[in-house]
Amino acid sequence: ASEAVRGILSCWRASEQLGARGPDGRGRWLAGGLVAALIDDAFGALANTHMRSIGRSGNIVTAFLELEGVRAVPLPAVLVCAVAVEQQENRKIVLRGKVFRAAPADALERVCIAKALF
Repeated sequence: ASEAVRGILSCWRASEQLGARGPDGRGRWLAGGLVAALIDDAFGALANTHMRSIGRSGNIVTAFLELEGVRAVPLPAVLVCAVAVEQQENRKIVLRGKVFRAAPADALERVCIAKALF
């Protein structure tokens, strides 16, 4: 028997075409709604993979999504979503995650934390 999948990482390269001009009219910034869409995609991938790994249907959808502390992301950027299963009961899955931006000197800066229910 295989083990249940409990977490994943996903990586995204965001180009300047995805952004809007900053308040000073220079540079491009990633919209917070796109950050929400990226982590929702990572949550959905994990929720479906987790359910299939325990022998259940992966046909589930987001019931609740909450983001906290969303920071502005200058573009272009590389974003990493790290998500994990916090709790699972029958068909309900609670997930937690973080979005990071690859920063200079190989550092990761946190963009937001998030929670989801599937």
